[in-house]
Order: sequence, then C-alpha cells, then structure tokens
Amino acid sequence: FVTAIGLKLPKRWTPKNQYGPLQNIPENELSPNAIFERVCQVRMEKLPDPAKVGNAGSFFKNPVISQDHYDQLIRKHSDMVAYPANEGMKVAAGWLIDQCGLKGISVNGAQVNPLQALVLTNVDNCSADDVVALASLVKKAVWDKYQIELEHEVRFMNRQGETNLAKIEAAQ
Repeated sequence: FVTAIGLKLPKRWTPKNQYGPLQNIPENELSPNAIFERVCQVRMEKLPDPAKVGNAGSFFKNPVISQDHYDQLIRKHSDMVAYPANEGMKVAAGWLIDQCGLKGISVNGAQVNPLQALVLTNVDNCSADDVVALASLVKKAVWDKYQIELEHEVRFMNRQGETNLAKIEAAQ
C-alpha cells in the first residue's frame, strides 16, 4: 500500500521546446496547449493512419547517448538530429534509421515506412516473425554504423505475457 507521496513541482511552467518543429512556435504563443497542438500536427503529418496501414506508431525510442559519443558522431555527421537530455544527448532514431538507408526496406510484408523511418508498417499481411526480423535488421544496421543501441517502444506480447525483442531473438 502506498499511503502518501511527495512531489516537488515547479511553481512556474517552463517549456521544453528544443525538438525541431516546436522551436517554430513564436515566443508570444508558447503555451502547453500550443506545444500539444504542434505535436499532434507533426504526428498527423508524419505517421501513417493505422486504419489504412497497419502500424504501432513510433517503433523505436529516441536513444540517449553520452556527450562524448555525441561529440564523436557529430564530427562525422554534422546534420545529425539530436537535442539535450538530462543524461546526455537524445538522438532522433528516425534519422539514424534513415541514414542507414532503410526507408522503404521490407522483410516479407513488414516495411520501414518510406515517409517516416521510425515507423514499421504491415503493408502485405506480414507475420509477427516478419516484424521481429525487420526490427532486428534495423537495430543491427544502426548499431553497426553508429554504435547506438535502439530500444523498441512498442510492447511485445506472447503467451506468457509481455516480452521484449532481445528475448524473442534469443528464443529463435
């Protein structure tokens, strides 16, 4: 039983608008609602409609890497999309996948979305194994090129309950 909790909240709201499209919100219009509306707009523009193309939205989390790792990578990849995070630099997983040349690549009916590399789609009645194979291919390509480990954001379920990509790969 939890009988009490203590929260330390700031008295004043501070916007977190370092993410690319959020930086375009004019200072005099910056509000929680403006950020929410812009995030929704960006998602509608970039993500396929699940009613038309099977997908779970963003498949991988944006990884956080150390400042040292970021400094090494930015020397070679000056256009790398990243922004400060408490623990280092958060890198855009979609950018990493795109730079590996994986947009549009498919394993049977599972495909890296050609418009937004962060989204894996079911374009031709693929199986769960096809999605796992594609996700594994993406993770390996990003690791091989950038030494960055992608972590899936979607939840995997099997007969025993929730699992993860590493456990599925190990069982195959």
